[in-house]
Amino acid sequence: MMRLLLLMFTLGTFSTGYSQNWNELANYSGGPMDDGCSFTIDNIAYCGSGRDSLFNVSADFYAFNFATEQWSEIGALPFSMRRQYATADTYNSEGYVFGGINQEGEYLKDLWRYTPAGNTWDYLGQAPFEGRAGMQSFVIEDTLYIVGGRTATSDAVNDVWAYDFTTSTWTAKNDMPNDGIWRGFGAVYNGTGIVGLGSDSTFTKRGEVFFYDASQDSWTEMVALETEPMSYPAASVINDRLLIYGGIDTLDVIRNDFRYLDLTNLAWNSLNSFPDVARRGVMTFSSSSDFYISTGLTTTERLDETWVARDVANLEEVIAGVKLNVRVENGVLYLFDDVSDCYLYNSLGAEVPLIPMSAGVYQLPAGLPAGIYFCQAMKNGQLSSGKIHIQ
Repeated sequence: MMRLLLLMFTLGTFSTGYSQNWNELANYSGGPMDDGCSFTIDNIAYCGSGRDSLFNVSADFYAFNFATEQWSEIGALPFSMRRQYATADTYNSEGYVFGGINQEGEYLKDLWRYTPAGNTWDYLGQAPFEGRAGMQSFVIEDTLYIVGGRTATSDAVNDVWAYDFTTSTWTAKNDMPNDGIWRGFGAVYNGTGIVGLGSDSTFTKRGEVFFYDASQDSWTEMVALETEPMSYPAASVINDRLLIYGGIDTLDVIRNDFRYLDLTNLAWNSLNSFPDVARRGVMTFSSSSDFYISTGLTTTERLDETWVARDVANLEEVIAGVKLNVRVENGVLYLFDDVSDCYLYNSLGAEVPLIPMSAGVYQLPAGLPAGIYFCQAMKNGQLSSGKIHIQ
């Protein structure tokens, strides 16, 4: 356990990177708004709902084309289904919107599906749990996971529910090991759910990050990844990076920070801060290389602006330590460096036992599941890392 904690602390070192540029694009066609939701299908991001400058919630949705970087109107939810603080995800080239809060302040638990081919919305029924808003969500294989959120009876809950797209059924999963989470972030990377930050049931802002293993229905708090407490972060995964813009800190200041968690070595890296007035409650989406934010609320007004951070997937890698030259063949791990104290960890930070065969050569355990693993060793007096894809 001591060795695992030392590893995670080293991986959590905050380092600095360069250098993407921010550019302002065409305004969101739905007007000034905050706390909408978004999902992406192929080359188009679909954004909608939220609360406007007259304090009315919205049912409208608009499509943003990554090729032209222009907005166009699409079919709206039924007007009676307008909402704020919903969550949205993609599955099999269709978009899904869940929950939120309506104009009357009622917490919702309905699920809707958008089909681009027909430009239509289909009602998929009510969830068998308390309505909620500001929850986190992600999709792993054929399942949508709804995590936490605010309800009519709690400022933040920690329960987790799974919707099976193939059977259209809901199942309760293990709770997050925390005191609730509202307006944090939810993401998925190589089949692992990632949830963090946000506010808890006492409305205290949190800085923890958790990984979710769907095959085991288990949560792991990544202690070394704990960062500055923040609610309202805007997050998206591009390649091996979890990018996060802004949020509200413990002094209730809206921040303009932009950073990413390198998911290959679990290190935080800073990027160029957003150059305009800070905002929260933005809609976030990403292409294969660019990170977008649209709308949002400043300390004084709602906005309709859309901005992009270019080429964030092509930044030069910044890691804590030196990369290892490592590969796996026929169940054997080979290190092509003069190293000592070699350890292997899975994507959740658990150590995988290695059997030494000779200098720099180790036998892997039989039946090791496919996935991403991290090899750690001392090289030239530095803790060094290498990522391995086991098929």
